[in-house]
Amino acid sequence: MKHDDPNAPLKAEWIRKRELADIAAVLQSKEGRRFVWRLLETAGVFRTVMTGNSWTFFNDGMRSLGLGVYTDLSLETNGMTETPV
Repeated sequence: MKHDDPNAPLKAEWIRKRELADIAAVLQSKEGRRFVWRLLETAGVFRTVMTGNSWTFFNDGMRSLGLGVYTDLSLETNGMTETPV
């Protein structure tokens, strides 16, 4: 998308809606929900990143990515209320 494109805001809005619809589709299956929970756990969304050494930076980067996914989940589903089973 070019910055001088007058339709850029509409395209960005359409892309964002599609991303959220994709997440909703993944969450329709038990397998998809388990995958998303595993991704959030691996990213360290629900734990501290502080290690006292340079691993903190790596952990924070992983957590940041996971928080982006978690934010999308919250926007699309008002939070994941179902268990990932």
